[in-house]
Order: sequence, then structure tokens, then C-alpha cells
Amino acid sequence: MEVRSDLATGHARTANARTRMQNGWTEIATVLNSVGNGCIKEWKQWAKYWKDKKAATKRKANIAQTAMQRTGGGVDVDVVELSDLEKRILTISGGLSFATGDRNLAINPFHVCI
Repeated sequence: MEVRSDLATGHARTANARTRMQNGWTEIATVLNSVGNGCIKEWKQWAKYWKDKKAATKRKANIAQTAMQRTGGGVDVDVVELSDLEKRILTISGGLSFATGDRNLAINPFHVCI
């Protein structure tokens, strides 16, 4: 997903973009299905898994961010921290602006520094 930012964000509003997304997910499904001890799913199932995982990560990050603001930046013992994988998903999806809806926190994880 870090390589395929178009699939990671899920923005496909034209017929051509939808075709490219389907082809991309088909390629990803082939790679994921070739893992020896992993799940075997159709491309639509892998796309749904990503969408669900991204939404769950967004919810969890939003809760954590709200708790941080409530405690003035401190740690609330009742809030579970994001795992390393969830942090990567959050970064791929657009960072805290993705989780909180605050565009002032926006980052571009695909920006190439020269």
C-alpha cells in the first residue's frame, strides 16, 4: 500500500480510475494470495479488508488524539496506543488529519524530498 498510494487512499471517481483500481487490487491480491500460510481472497475481499482496517485505525487514532487533547498532551491510561502497523496505516492514509478531519495537520506521506 505504501507503493500504491492511489489504492491506499481509495479515490476513484472516474471509470478509468475504477479500472486502474481493480487492476491494482488484482495485482495485490495475487501477491497476498501467494503467501504460503496466508488467506486466499478475491481482490474485492482484499480491498474491503484494507477499507475496514483503515477505518478501524482512523477511529482508534481519533480516540487517542482526543484523549491527548483532554489530558493536555499527557498519556491517558485508558487509551490503547497505536501499534506499529496502525501507525504505518495512519501515515499511508494521510496522518492525523485523516484521523481527526483537521486539514491543518495534513501530511503527504508520498512527498519525495530532493
